Amino acid sequence: MIKRLAISVEIRHQFLDALIADLPGRVVMTMRADFLGNALSYRPFADVLNRKDYKLGPMNREELTDVIVKPAEGLGVGFEAGLVERILDDVISSPENQSKYSRDFTPPMKTGQVSNQCPLGQ
Repeated sequence: MIKRLAISVEIRHQFLDALIADLPGRVVMTMRADFLGNALSYRPFADVLNRKDYKLGPMNREELTDVIVKPAEGLGVGFEAGLVERILDDVISSPENQSKYSRDFTPPMKTGQVSNQCPLGQ
C-alpha cells in the first residue's frame, strides 16, 4: 500500500482523500488482508471501505489454474508441460509465493512461451 512509499502521512491522506472524493465513476481495488489494518488507520478511508466491501477467500486449485492459464491464453502464450502444475504446487504449499509469481510472470509472457528455464520455473 501507499504506506510503504517514502512519502509523508499528509501526502498519503491527500491521495486517499482524492481517491474517495465524490467523483463520477468507481474505484475498484484489491488489497491483501495483511495491509487492511493500515488502510483502516485513516478514518475517512476506513469509512468508505466499510460501505462496500467484498472479501475473497483462498482460491481452490481450479481457480488458481484459471488465474495462471487464462491470461496467458489471451496473449497467445503457452506453458511447457508440467510447469503449471509446478506453479500450483509451489503456491498451494506456500501461499506467500503468489507475489513471487505475479512479479515473475511479466517478462516470460512477452516471449510467447513460459518454460522451466525462465525465472518463473526455477
